[in-house]
Amino acid sequence: MTDIYQTPGTTVSEVARRTGLPQSAVSGSVARLREAGSVVSEADPRDRRRQLLSRNPTMTERRRTV
Repeated sequence: MTDIYQTPGTTVSEVARRTGLPQSAVSGSVARLREAGSVVSEADPRDRRRQLLSRNPTMTERRRTV
């Protein structure tokens, strides 16, 4: 989460490369962060297959609780 917050518009592959974690672990973590409302994703306008990750600007109820 910290890496995504510090580098908005990043991808799962980029997070994995910077952190040294396996891409599968990053993908799983990102899925949970999206479910919790901490991270949002949008299609990369240059390559619609890639998802760009950023901090959710909206404070969700789940984030308030955590």
